[in-house]
Amino acid sequence: MNIIIPTKEKQFQQLNKNKYNGNIWSSFNMDFKYGDMRLAPRGLLSETNRDEASIGIPTDFTSISGVTLCSTTADAIFAGSSGVTGWTTVAEDDVEPACDSTSSVALFNGHGYISSSNNIAEWIPGASVDIDWWTTVVGGASLSSYAHPLCVGFNNLMLVGDNHNISEVDIEETLYADVVKLPEAYEILWIISASDKYWIGTKTAGTNRSQKSAVFSWDGSSDNFNYEYILNAGIVYAGALIDDVLHITTDRGDLLKFNGGGFTRVATFPWYSEDYLLYHSSSHADQPIHRNGMTVIGDDLYIMVDTKPYTWGSQKYIENAPAGIWKYDGVSLHHFASVSESKAASILDYGQKYITSPSAIKGLYIGDNYSQETLFYGSRTKNDDNDYTMQYLDYQTLAGTSYHASRGYVITPRFEATEIEETWDKMFIKSDNKTGGSIIVKYRIEEEFNWTGEGTWADTTSFTSTDTGCSELAEGDEIEILNGIGGGIITTIKTISFSTPTYTITVDDTITGITATDTFYFKPNNFTLLDTISATDTGVKELPINLDSQWIQFRLEIRSGGDTPIIREVALKSTIKTQYEQ
Repeated sequence: MNIIIPTKEKQFQQLNKNKYNGNIWSSFNMDFKYGDMRLAPRGLLSETNRDEASIGIPTDFTSISGVTLCSTTADAIFAGSSGVTGWTTVAEDDVEPACDSTSSVALFNGHGYISSSNNIAEWIPGASVDIDWWTTVVGGASLSSYAHPLCVGFNNLMLVGDNHNISEVDIEETLYADVVKLPEAYEILWIISASDKYWIGTKTAGTNRSQKSAVFSWDGSSDNFNYEYILNAGIVYAGALIDDVLHITTDRGDLLKFNGGGFTRVATFPWYSEDYLLYHSSSHADQPIHRNGMTVIGDDLYIMVDTKPYTWGSQKYIENAPAGIWKYDGVSLHHFASVSESKAASILDYGQKYITSPSAIKGLYIGDNYSQETLFYGSRTKNDDNDYTMQYLDYQTLAGTSYHASRGYVITPRFEATEIEETWDKMFIKSDNKTGGSIIVKYRIEEEFNWTGEGTWADTTSFTSTDTGCSELAEGDEIEILNGIGGGIITTIKTISFSTPTYTITVDDTITGITATDTFYFKPNNFTLLDTISATDTGVKELPINLDSQWIQFRLEIRSGGDTPIIREVALKSTIKTQYEQ
């Protein structure tokens, strides 16, 4: 049997259907856009609420007067001259607009607008803040405690969503109340303007997720919405346009595309086919994908996702569903980038695979010399401080020559024996490695550990845990750090001991930056080292395997010291070991 990755068309296919389909089963911090496997540009921590108290979970982003404006669950903030750091509270003459989970922002008629639970503020940078512009200037009714999306559209109007109704304001600040009235069974989450219509995404009102939500379209002039598209989903999390065509995500794990008469599935997340749901609540404010959690750069869709399970009890992490930014490139829906604990000057982690709350995400230009948007996003991280964070992924500085130190991997599907048992002979890897980089190839032939544990760091090389699952572990097994300092590191157990009720585990790696008593989540793995491709191994390297089993699965981890190593092709050779009876 000969298996070659990628396809002849140079496509890497993470289909997220089961353990056998496609040529990628799981990914972390990876990019396939160039027809090869390489690390995605690294996301970095801008600031936390410890740096700037007004930082909460970002709920929306826009650009105004050369600065980046963001609404968060705490305050409205804007970035300094760099566009990505130096976040400051929006305030003029000590007047600050209120913000919370309902907030959105918009640039309209040259001014910034910031919605809150009961009003909309107007901000003229360097001049004034009118915190009750909506009720006093426009004459709108006090808003209710629902999400309040703001959308500036194709017909130069600003739409305001409130529960199941939409009002609009023109450039003369004239209000037209309730121009769209949806059925009361729906709650509006987001509004998007295409070139000739508005799209309106909803969740079912209240707590009844068994009902079906819908997407509505409105031409901007009719007496009410024009079309209602009922979906097999309780929530339409978010939406974004690719070439003016609406794409949406739902609570079933679907990524759907408008086909002119309805919606067609183009991809699925891993939880679509697995036996679990993501954590969710009845509120708009606590969903796995934020209502502003999708954005488009070029032809690619980026989605900020919190992937912690809802129905698996104490299980906190699913191996093929790390949290962070997922990317749809037209073929593959895969993990692209992570929330980080690291600023540019210091590397303390390689990505948080477990977070507690996702945020809005937006691609914005932050300077005249930038040829591509910067991704802005954030989260509430699961560390001992439960930080609210502001994050950015800056293509302009990170692409090409400086990825910063980073790590990521792909896990292949399970390759089944042709008949009863297969001899896995050898693997060939065609790669371009880089100075300071490496590609670590591991395999497994037994089922993975299906649990996560919680540990407490004793020092930089050891931790303790009272999780009973640790009784299954042995020296040589892997520990994957899911969050906090060291997140994204895969290390190996050096020693393990037990004194009721505590296990003490020493690992091979030194975890820089941790403090004794810091807590974290971890997942044990059972991959075995096959070989390491170093910077001196160029071209094609042959990796002998010589192993007999009913199936095999590989993980290829890329580690960068600067520029990313690149995997161009993987080939697996095998022969039948045991046949069925003839």
